[in-house]
Amino acid sequence: MKHIYLAIVATFFASNLVAQSVAKFDDLNLAPKKFWNGSDLSGSFKSGGIAFHNSYNNDWQYWSGFAYSNITDIVTEGYGNQYSAITGRGYAGSTNYAVCYPSPSAEASFSAATKVSGFYITNSTYAYLSMKNGDQFSKKLGGENGSDPDFFKLMIEALNDAGKPVDTIYFYLADFRFADNSKDYILNKWSWVDLSELKEANKLRFSLSSSDNSYGFMNTPGYFCMDDLNGEKPYDYQPVTSAGFENLNLGTQDFYNGSDLKGSFTSGNFRFLNDYNADWGSWSGFAASNQTDTKTPGWANQYSAITSQGVAGTPTYAVAYPTPVSTILFKDTIVSGLYVTNSTYAYLSMKNGDVFSKKFGGETGNDEDYLILTIEGFNSENQSSGKVEFFLADFLYSINTNDYILDTWKWVNLSKLGRISKLEFSLRSSDNGNWGMNTPGYFCIDNLNHEILTSSPNIQQMQASVYPNPFSDRITISGIKSNTKVIISDVSGRIVNEYVNVSNNQMINRLDNLKSGVYFLEITEGKNRFTTKLLKK
Repeated sequence: MKHIYLAIVATFFASNLVAQSVAKFDDLNLAPKKFWNGSDLSGSFKSGGIAFHNSYNNDWQYWSGFAYSNITDIVTEGYGNQYSAITGRGYAGSTNYAVCYPSPSAEASFSAATKVSGFYITNSTYAYLSMKNGDQFSKKLGGENGSDPDFFKLMIEALNDAGKPVDTIYFYLADFRFADNSKDYILNKWSWVDLSELKEANKLRFSLSSSDNSYGFMNTPGYFCMDDLNGEKPYDYQPVTSAGFENLNLGTQDFYNGSDLKGSFTSGNFRFLNDYNADWGSWSGFAASNQTDTKTPGWANQYSAITSQGVAGTPTYAVAYPTPVSTILFKDTIVSGLYVTNSTYAYLSMKNGDVFSKKFGGETGNDEDYLILTIEGFNSENQSSGKVEFFLADFLYSINTNDYILDTWKWVNLSKLGRISKLEFSLRSSDNGNWGMNTPGYFCIDNLNHEILTSSPNIQQMQASVYPNPFSDRITISGIKSNTKVIISDVSGRIVNEYVNVSNNQMINRLDNLKSGVYFLEITEGKNRFTTKLLKK
């Protein structure tokens, strides 16, 4: 009953969000490195239900108002590069964005009076480079010594249904009026313009002004770029701790899948994005769960981990369903890693096969199947800092007894990604069809940014030693008892060697086939576990 109620609430909110559409401009079809400037004489375009008005003169091939673009040129000066944003892309790395040339003003209109949240703004490449360097028409803002009190300012007016202004907000795209010249700036990144205090508007009207003028006309190129009009205000990210998901306070055998349309949930100040479709009752991104079903196959059991619980016996964990990616956002930091395991749905599908997916390894066990998780880090400039790959299932071994489908929590080290503010997760499988991956695209995570050496509260840390380290072709393990299991894995988490019944002071040979680099050795002795890093010369 609880989930039926949530679905009804979600449907209500979805119907009431129609008037709160967001113009992201990626819903507009545009070939790569192209722009639309109104040359089709349509007079406007719509994104997210918001109309952006345009005026095009066919005789002069001249436009004003709004255009949209995906041009990425951030180096070419001059009017010929009027359709580029200085960021080289849209907000958060999106492809399309709007370019505005108010002459003297430009307008965007809503279907009804709207309380507008705001939008992201940056300078066009044309305007930015002109203000930074000067050109034959415009001065270098700040002058040669940087002391001229120059500015480039946007005025945003809220218009009522009669077209009359009822409120106004200003935003500086460049400002050299500070007494301390080190505070002067020309905007070169996407910045949020908060319109939440603006009165309801049927239209927004935009106009520009500058300190650089001649004969009553502005010398500064009168362009700016926009994205995510009426979008979400930037999230106030706080320093992270660790995400264990127990703060979510789920009910018994419960899950959270985003049906409240909040779009995300947080744990340890990490923000886990979620996309819920109220019409279909479907979700993607991240969910949270404490379900314990490890037996039931199929989609209806999509919220269970094959371990039946979180790391160290905690009840709650996160479930990921990337389509094509699942995303975590957070304040810039170095993330140590996280634990991963398979969902029950994916595990049983790979183990036994089902109506949509094959049994991994095939009937003979010789098919070279795999399910690989790719984790990509992004820095605060949304630039990739690298990738880590981890095998959730691996049937690529020449010895079939080494093949596995992960059914325990395994630590994935992410520290090599450096300082990052975003993680993206994606899956790929050897089992694919006409519609993409046949293997159920789910996995589970826990203890983001918190490694523990035990998988249960009553597991104690071993005191073992491994030498030599660095090694060339062999190692010796001491401080253990008999019947010990030893696993050597690479930095991606892939198991490269596995040994059973290892005894104290036993030498492990034939390691010369390993490539030079970092490896992790895990020793399991009953309920005790020991993990250490190895360096292959």
